[in-house]
Order: sequence, then C-alpha cells, then structure tokens
Amino acid sequence: MSKDRFLVFICIFLMLSCHTPEQRPVLKQMEWLLGTWKSDSPEEPFYENWTKVSESTYVNINFSVCNGDTIVNERAKIEMLNQEIIYSGNNILRPLISMTDSVCVFENTDRREKFVFSLNRDGHWIAQLSYADSQKEYNLSRTKSLPDLLKEKSIPLDGHFEGYCALNAQKLMMSIDFKMQDGKQVAFVSIPQNLIYNDLLKDVCYNAPKLIFKKEEGDQQIVFMGIVKGDTIEGRLTGELPATFRLIKSKSYQVPVKSYAIENIELQNGAKKLPATLFLPKMNHPTPAIVMIAGSGKHTKEEFYGWADLLTSHGIATLIYDKRDISDHAYPKLKLTLNSGNDIVLLQDLVDDASTAVQYLASRIRYRLYDCGFCTHDKTV
Repeated sequence: MSKDRFLVFICIFLMLSCHTPEQRPVLKQMEWLLGTWKSDSPEEPFYENWTKVSESTYVNINFSVCNGDTIVNERAKIEMLNQEIIYSGNNILRPLISMTDSVCVFENTDRREKFVFSLNRDGHWIAQLSYADSQKEYNLSRTKSLPDLLKEKSIPLDGHFEGYCALNAQKLMMSIDFKMQDGKQVAFVSIPQNLIYNDLLKDVCYNAPKLIFKKEEGDQQIVFMGIVKGDTIEGRLTGELPATFRLIKSKSYQVPVKSYAIENIELQNGAKKLPATLFLPKMNHPTPAIVMIAGSGKHTKEEFYGWADLLTSHGIATLIYDKRDISDHAYPKLKLTLNSGNDIVLLQDLVDDASTAVQYLASRIRYRLYDCGFCTHDKTV
C-alpha cells in the first residue's frame, strides 16, 4: 500500500471515529415508573405494578385487590423494539414520540390513540389516555408493595340490602343478600318483577369501599360497580345500559318462611349428569308438576329460581336443571372450532334431558305423569 493511500485510509478512519452516534432515548429515563401505584379514583380504583425485567423491558400489571387476593385487569409493557421504545397493551403498539425525565408520550396515529405519562413534583404521576372517541385521566400515587397489600383484608359485607336499579326514571326493585361462604364473599340477588329469586352473583369483589359483582343473563354479563358508605351501596352498571343502583341495609329483615321444601338432586341421562333442584309444595296430597326448559344459549338452573318460587308457592312442584352445553360435552372437534357460547349441542340430547326430568317426576309417588308439564320463557324452544 502506497504512503498516500495509507494516509487517506487513516483520515477516513479518524473521521468515522469522531462521528457522534444519534442519541436515542433509553428506558432509564422512565425508572420513576417502577414500583406499585394506586389510582386515586373513588369510582374505579386500581393498582399498577411496574417491574424491570431487563434494561430494555419494563412490565406492568394492572390489577384490583379482591377479598385479600388480586384480580388482573390488564397487562402491558414498555420495551425496545427495532431501536424504538414501544408501549404495548391489548395487542396494540404505541410508539414513543417524545420523552423527558418526567414525561413520556406514546401515540398510535392509525388508531388515534395517545398516552401521556407525567411525573409530578409531589411524587404522583398522571396517566392521560386519549382514544378516538373518549378521554380518561388517572392520578396514581406510590403505595405499599404487593405482598403488604394482600395482607390487608376488608371486613366482609354481611346482611340483607334492599333498593332499586334505575334507568330512564324507571325503577326496578331489587334486594341482595351478602354473606361469607366457605371463606369467600358471596351474594344472592332477587328481582321480583323479573322473577329472579336468590340468584347467585358472580365474582363478588369487595375491597372497601369498592364493590364489584356480576349478573349472568344467558350469554351476557352485567357488571355492577358500587361504593359502600356505611349501610348504603350506590353505583352504576357497565355496558350499554346507563343504569344506576342504590341499596340500603335492612336492620329488621327476617328471612320469609316458604310454603315449600327444596331438594338438590342429579338427573342421569346416560353418561351425562345434570345438577337439578326440585321445589316441593308442603302438601299432603299429589300436586301437579312443571319442568323448566332452558332456551338457546348457556343457562343454569339458578336462573329459574324465580319461576320455581312463583309456581311452587301456588302449589305446583317445579323441577329445574342445568342445561348441557359444549363446555362440558364430549365434542372435542366442535369445542376447538366453534365459540363455546354458541348453542351447538344436539337437539336430541336436549329432548332426552327433558324427558329424563319428566320421568324423574313420574317416579316420585306424589306425582303422576299426566300431571307433569313443561314451562319456558324462550320462544325458540
């Protein structure tokens, strides 16, 4: 190599060595996010736990505390992907567009979504979430670690609460009984106008003062979100219905004496066993009997307690049972290819289940086959 060529090579090397690489944002500027935080919203309290998995990944778990346990609401993470910092949650990517030591901004322009996280001087931080058609803002403050949070347990709710659910100036009277059962907070709702009686509510979560419970309506689910203040519970329903509810604890309530007895049994149709309940009038003579038949969709016998209470109170024995569905049926290929919420069980199986129920009633000495009938509130049956 000639001396001139060698000098040119050295000059190029020195020029490249002196070039300052582009400064890219690093996750270290977001370390203030790490830790456990609690939202200050009284109507929608939640916790966030940000942890550092690696130098390029922070992971967040958004959760609620329920009866001394956690319920995960959402998972998200901030990570370096292809030299970009990305906030991802619910399978949606939101790239970082700007960042300082106290503010970071993520935006997905295609979805018109923008998230701004900003740290205040007092140690709180604010999450401003902008969507295409709505905006939300949450103020979060640092709180106890997750193990310490789980040590705190709310005093369980207990007693009979009466009130209403209101929609468009119309009130639907309702009552809820709260109690502890097998170490868990449970609740049973009664709505006389809708023939709902002592229906078990799902996922009752009480983390004072926040109370959440769910009501199954076939394949649909209604979520009640309320705040407990002394002997009063007030809140709203989530979803399309802008309904509210209000309940007050009754101090003089006494469990009514029923004119019937209840037997929990099991119907056997071939290899299939169906949980069932028989409501029996307290009479010394034979009575007519009704079998409640579920309509399309998923249904459990508890949905028919109101009907059974009404009929049996008028001297008609009533048999209710769980409807079979794909979730526990031996159709592995269908279960893999179809939505389990669909009504895809064989019609003949449903007919045989109803026939089994009638045969059971006929086997009881007090009932004769010609006195047995069917009842349903679904026009598709």
